[in-house]
Amino acid sequence: MHLRPGAAKVERGLKVDGGGPISGPKPAHLGALAKWRMSINVVFSNPYYQVLEYPELGAFELVDNLRASGTLIQGDLARAFRASLVEAFRNEPSEEEIEAVIGNYDALMSVPQYRH
Repeated sequence: MHLRPGAAKVERGLKVDGGGPISGPKPAHLGALAKWRMSINVVFSNPYYQVLEYPELGAFELVDNLRASGTLIQGDLARAFRASLVEAFRNEPSEEEIEAVIGNYDALMSVPQYRH
C-alpha cells in the first residue's frame, strides 16, 4: 500500500505508520497549556478494557474497566505495546485476541480510576 506523505493508515483506531512524540517547544507555563492541543485516539474499547493513544506523547493509557484501574505507558514499553497491537491487527483478530495482548499488561494497571 502506498501512502502519500503525511497520510496514515488507520486500523481500528491505531495509526500504523505514525505515533511518537512531537518535536518543537513544549509549553513553559500553565497559561500556554490552553494553546497546546493534544489528540486522543480510542484504539480499543469493550466492557473489560479501554486503550487510549496519546500520539503527541508517544503514550498509551490502558484501563481495566472491571477493576477500575489503569496505567499510562510511554517510551520503550509503549513502542513494544504498539508493535504488539499492530501485529495483532494485521490478522483480523477476535476481541479475545486483543484482550490477550492487553492482558499482558494487567500487572501495570494498578492506578485507581475515578469517575466524575
